[in-house]
Amino acid sequence: AENSLPCPLCGGRLLTPAFEPPLVRCRACGLVFRNQEGAQEQVREEFEVIYGDPGEERHVQDRRRPVYEEFLARYRPVPGKNRLLDVGCGSGQFLRLARERGWHVVGTEITQAAAKAARAAELPVCLGSLMTATLPESSFDVVTLWNVLDFISDPVAEARAAERILAPGGLLVARVSNLAFQSKVYRARRLLRRWPRLAASLVRQHFVAR
Repeated sequence: AENSLPCPLCGGRLLTPAFEPPLVRCRACGLVFRNQEGAQEQVREEFEVIYGDPGEERHVQDRRRPVYEEFLARYRPVPGKNRLLDVGCGSGQFLRLARERGWHVVGTEITQAAAKAARAAELPVCLGSLMTATLPESSFDVVTLWNVLDFISDPVAEARAAERILAPGGLLVARVSNLAFQSKVYRARRLLRRWPRLAASLVRQHFVAR
């Protein structure tokens, strides 16, 4: 069906639901994105709640830590190429691990609660999105986006903004949710609506690293 927000990759307007609304898939190019006016503000409000709950935040980060460790074991800083930016850094667990391994780290984060927690750990974090951050061109050797692109309405613009601040030969790492897995979780939740406690147990899986 026609939709007011076109695909940010190809401009197509024939979109079909891909996962729990408002994620849609463009029929023309296959891009899945968040088709929602004011998406970032709504996401910010949702994550203010998550990061305001230490137990929920620990659950998310504990499940993602193996992914962080694998990346840091594979990519190591070298003299003159050790500047790392983590977009949507949350409370800063990845930044802390990277700093311990010799990276010079900076983070961006849109939620007040998460940025406050990261700064309490003496991590340099800019409050705001990558699109609004005043970061110089070619200022980082690595830019990471851990489960960020699937929460914004224009992932193409976000990737271009990340590319702008990468130094020549820099590394851009973007990780998104496993749509096949998440779609099954979503369908299971809908089937279990008559049993709210069972359905609620699946909600946290939306934030599990896969």
